[in-house]
Amino acid sequence: MKILSISSLSVLTALMIFSLSSLPVHAYNEIHVPTDYHTVQAAIDAANAGDVIVIDSGIYFEQLSINKSLNITGSDGGTIIKAPSVLLPDAFGTSNVIDITSGAIVTISKVTVSGPGPTNCGSINAGIFVSGGATLKITNSTITDIRDNPVGGCQNGDGILVGRAKLNTIGHADISNVTVTKYQKGGIVVDGAGSTAFVKNNDVNFGFISVDVAANGIQVGRGAQAIVSNNNISQNICSATVCGPDLANPNLDQATGVLLYGAGNGTVVEYNNVSQNDIGIGVINCGDPFCLTPQSTPSVEIKNNTISDSGAAGILVKDENYIISDNKVTGPGLDGIAVISGTSNTVAVLIDNQIDGVTTSIGTFSTPGHSAVAIPSTTSPSSLTMITVPSFLHTPTNSSVIASVPLQFPSWVKVLLTYYAQGSLSYDDLIKAMQFLVK
Repeated sequence: MKILSISSLSVLTALMIFSLSSLPVHAYNEIHVPTDYHTVQAAIDAANAGDVIVIDSGIYFEQLSINKSLNITGSDGGTIIKAPSVLLPDAFGTSNVIDITSGAIVTISKVTVSGPGPTNCGSINAGIFVSGGATLKITNSTITDIRDNPVGGCQNGDGILVGRAKLNTIGHADISNVTVTKYQKGGIVVDGAGSTAFVKNNDVNFGFISVDVAANGIQVGRGAQAIVSNNNISQNICSATVCGPDLANPNLDQATGVLLYGAGNGTVVEYNNVSQNDIGIGVINCGDPFCLTPQSTPSVEIKNNTISDSGAAGILVKDENYIISDNKVTGPGLDGIAVISGTSNTVAVLIDNQIDGVTTSIGTFSTPGHSAVAIPSTTSPSSLTMITVPSFLHTPTNSSVIASVPLQFPSWVKVLLTYYAQGSLSYDDLIKAMQFLVK
């Protein structure tokens, strides 16, 4: 056992949506497994906050519970934490290979976390579950085989799960240079208002040929916030009979490369390479009891992504109002960008997106009583500092919209969408205003 000195943990970049608190100055131990302790959990139990645990190469059939701040490192990818034959439930009643909780700040590197769960349907919740306000910083690692045994269509099996709205718990994560594959339901999931993550430079690949589940590579939902950038996300394809590429059929499901399911303000999806999914990037209004009720149009950005070979659609917007900009969508596939109204009106403002090699560049699907509108603009007038508001907005109902404030084009779009979401701008006037701005 070595004694080293440390003054603080590194503070994450200011661009992140959360920061790590510094630890007080103290000496910390470097604990080796199996030299000092035969099991990883024994080393965790013996460690003090801030200690480093170094795990030699080998397969460790363990279920880990971490409630203190630690730095855990493996041996150049040869260290495997593998689910044991029996997975015990945590405080929430879920079974995970690694639980990080109680506000701990845990760094993991050079480790493979592996399933599968011991039985079929519901046998494993996540490879790593971050809850109780804890923070995970993981890099240069692999998460694999987080699935039931055999793999099936049950709605469990997330590679990394950060927070969970229905369990009333939040988590935070910085996930970089991690390979996530052979997950059953989700590769990386950030869930619930208050949960935050920075997800960058990862390879997320479904890894199964034919499975009856609509899996999602990266999911940000129910008010969670995340920056999702420079990832490779691929092969999320559903082969179940309840799945299919016909977006006009509300009874069919699709797997998704990146799913924003009621994502929170500040979420950004940019510079990702998304390929061979049913849907490349899906933006869907959250529709379950654990979702937030939006007070205004979310400030979420989807931009500069490269999306290819999507069976149903490169980008899907459903029951949300969004600006989608500067993405490159290529076929084969049915729709480049699809805009769908399910339970509410849907407006998508499409700025400088390149679409090629698909059956329909921009598809709109409306349901009875609701409209889906796509407003494309191939030349964004971002250089204009003032746009004259059309006269039809000069009404008592819309008076608050026409304040004489210099705004660039994208800002005007956000203002109009926000007023529409708040009910101070009618749907008809919103559409006319959008068409005016992009003409």
